[in-house]
Amino acid sequence: MEDLREIRRRLAVIQTTGQVTKTMRTIAATNLKRAEPRVGKAEEYARGLVEIMNRVTGQVTGRWGIAGLLRNEPGPSTPCYLVITSDKGLAGGYAINVVEAALDHYREVLAQGVPPNAGTPLAVPIGVKGARMLRRRGWRILGPGFDAPDRPEVTAAESVARYILEVYQEGEAGIIFMAYTRFVSTGARNPVVERLLPPESPEGKGQDGEEPGGGSAPDKGPSNGPSKMPSALTIFEPAPRSLARRAILEYLVARIFSAMVHAKASEFAARLLAMESASDSAEEMAKELSFLYHRARQAEITQEISEIITGHESLR
Repeated sequence: MEDLREIRRRLAVIQTTGQVTKTMRTIAATNLKRAEPRVGKAEEYARGLVEIMNRVTGQVTGRWGIAGLLRNEPGPSTPCYLVITSDKGLAGGYAINVVEAALDHYREVLAQGVPPNAGTPLAVPIGVKGARMLRRRGWRILGPGFDAPDRPEVTAAESVARYILEVYQEGEAGIIFMAYTRFVSTGARNPVVERLLPPESPEGKGQDGEEPGGGSAPDKGPSNGPSKMPSALTIFEPAPRSLARRAILEYLVARIFSAMVHAKASEFAARLLAMESASDSAEEMAKELSFLYHRARQAEITQEISEIITGHESLR
């Protein structure tokens, strides 16, 4: 029978752990409640920007193409992935699921022969967790190391968008995808990979006319669906190329901001469920140890009584 002091020590540790996980569950639930309303608003904002971008660029890409708008010389077709995970752990398989989605998508891209001259895959991670996982898998990590704040802001998304645009303009990558977790509900979160550059047209093909190079989920978020904007010819002021470049930047900001909001809500939901599971496990273990302690205590008392009776009988 285990020593009673050891059982008491283990029981105290488990009860303390259970209190910590319950507190973390409460914090995650509060954060999720604040994050959920932002998901719909951010997606609506992104959808509107995508419609504007489709309209503006649609009138100039026929002559130059998206690549021609953004860079003068064609670069390599190496794919680059913007991978949005988290800075913190204790969220179950949240981060690894996003990384695995990016890895699977890259294998699909290579299997399709797109791009034909792909080199070492590139990654621009948002969040420490994803950066570490991708580095261990041999991916080349770009960027200054973007944080994954608990409350994403448009300014943070703009910093990422400008860097992504710079990577594309300089020809370091020829196609850019974005991997993140799309929030549906607390119990439903889908890791997806969507194409960022060149942008996809509403019909699902790239703005330069080529196929998008695969995808890991049928739900393409705000980038899909026919534009509700009127298709009449528009007179642009300033020059259409300048305006189109600005529209593409705003498009990237909107898409990345929406993805960051989705990802953060998904992270809170994953942490909430992970802490619920941990709290339930701690409670179950505490019950088992409590039962074991009482049984050991009962056996000890019974043994002491038996020794007293035996000693009394020997004195008679």
